[in-house]
Amino acid sequence: MCSAGCISSATTSVPHILPSPNVKVDLIDSSSDWSFSKGVYYTATFSVYNIGDATAQNVYLNAKLIQNNGGVDDSKSVYVGNLAPGNKQTVNIVLDGDWDESYKISYSVSY
Repeated sequence: MCSAGCISSATTSVPHILPSPNVKVDLIDSSSDWSFSKGVYYTATFSVYNIGDATAQNVYLNAKLIQNNGGVDDSKSVYVGNLAPGNKQTVNIVLDGDWDESYKISYSVSY
């Protein structure tokens, strides 16, 4: 309670939100092929992009070639680099497989 000449003030804490990266990845295309030197291989093309408001440092794209029974035939991790806000990069990953298997490609991004 204040009387004449008294000054009252209240402080309110306002959270300060720091800028942060938000990296997303989409599988654009995948195909299989065969060669004498490689055998059967699968090429997956990804779009990696930063929808955040800060640069994502040391971005890696991780992909796995997974059999229907859950087994993993191959996995790779590819260094994408740093992604500034709004930037995107296309990345190809080649995974080794077999003709007699059906696969799905699992992928994630880390930074």
